[in-house]
Amino acid sequence: MEKTVVTRNQIVNQLMRVGHGKFDIYTDVGLKAVKSEPELFAHLIAWNNKFGQVRDTKVAFPVIALRGESDMELYENACAHLCTLDPRNLLRAIKFHKTLSATKLGNTAKGGSGNMLKAAIKRYICVREANRGWWDKTAVQHRKSMKALYALYHIKPNQRAQDVLFKKQKPKGSVFEALKNLKSMKPDEVAGTILNFSIPFNIAVGAIPDLKGKSDITLALIERMSGNELIANTNMLKRLGVFENAALKSAYESAVGRISKDKKVSTLKATRAKKFVTGKKAKAKMKSIEEQQLAKLGGIEGDWLVLGDKSGSMEKGIELARQISSLIAQQVKGKVHLVFFNNSPTYFDVSDKDYDEICEITKRQRADGMTSIGVGLDYLIKKGEIVNGIAIATDGGENTSPMFVDAYKKYSKLHGMEPPVYIFEVQSGMWGNRNVLTPDCEQNGILAETFDMGNVDFYSLPNLIKTMRTSRYTLIEEIMEIPLLTFEDVFNKAA
Repeated sequence: MEKTVVTRNQIVNQLMRVGHGKFDIYTDVGLKAVKSEPELFAHLIAWNNKFGQVRDTKVAFPVIALRGESDMELYENACAHLCTLDPRNLLRAIKFHKTLSATKLGNTAKGGSGNMLKAAIKRYICVREANRGWWDKTAVQHRKSMKALYALYHIKPNQRAQDVLFKKQKPKGSVFEALKNLKSMKPDEVAGTILNFSIPFNIAVGAIPDLKGKSDITLALIERMSGNELIANTNMLKRLGVFENAALKSAYESAVGRISKDKKVSTLKATRAKKFVTGKKAKAKMKSIEEQQLAKLGGIEGDWLVLGDKSGSMEKGIELARQISSLIAQQVKGKVHLVFFNNSPTYFDVSDKDYDEICEITKRQRADGMTSIGVGLDYLIKKGEIVNGIAIATDGGENTSPMFVDAYKKYSKLHGMEPPVYIFEVQSGMWGNRNVLTPDCEQNGILAETFDMGNVDFYSLPNLIKTMRTSRYTLIEEIMEIPLLTFEDVFNKAA
């Protein structure tokens, strides 16, 4: 018989993955969660909307919640969260909703939740129509998605929506007319138009040919870019010569302050953007932003041990351990120990260090040798250090003593504590290698959560780190404390 119940920790940890646009990775556990823990799943949606880093989860979870048994409060929470999405992602959610319903495997929306979703989307559009400036901005960025939303739910557009979206008209004096005329304008006129209409970066770049060398236009783009746009397009700005032009470079440095205020900025985008920035001042500002974004993750306490697999073909384990330890080190007040292992340990104290600093001190680590995961923990025992949590980046193919479960039992007996274990499973590329660590932990009564890193990328890793706690019950309590969302919460703020 198929197992239909999942534990609370499984619900949280298994759903914090990234689907790369494939929402079906959330369906199995999500549907079980909706059946066995509907209230927890509803609060997880709210918690994830506030703290989560992965857009896919914010699209998929509310749709899955509509498959729960009739509970209008939980349905409203799901639909209200869908209404916080931009039109492109809302359309993705609706398509996922229809795909689930079409499977005929008990995944049809329940108890009138489909009607509530339809009414919510109509309100979503009408609220925007009532605010011309907001509707115009939305239509500029999401023209195709807006058209699809009107059509899918048979929503009659008002006159402006009808003219712009369906008749392709460009009302005089509107941003739509301005975009049409950008190609024929002089550079200073283009710059003024961008500022006057707050034209988004990606829209402006698509409408203006040969942007490189046109400093007036580039300056205008920088001045109106949001923090998320700025950090996401730093590499493109570099190609446009921003860091080679004193005025543009100064404008970029001044604009960096917006990043910390923009809730849409992914935690590790600043880490990637730092690589493209030139100049000490700009790099220092970007590093400060990175630290601020990491601090917002919060939630991790105590002292931690990160074990990084550097046995044969485990280059991925080395890099992943660097990323994990940097994320933890920037959030905890305690110590962070990083130990790379093959058949012997290599120790680093990475407390308070950022990713670049960790990369520098570990740059000579190479993948070779056999695999003893326990050797890293055994080293810490001999060093006399106590930790509250353990994270392991490995393929789990342990084949050499001391084995991890033996070292863990030794540690637990010595210190009278059982720190939670988080296994970040990566593929080694070595044929025939299999994960023996996870089943060994299960057989020996060691509570270990395993994350399949085949479904996780650089930007979603903070989502998993966010779920790590020194106490297994703390996170659930935090999730349940986040209030559910209502339509009034969403639409009253928007009006």
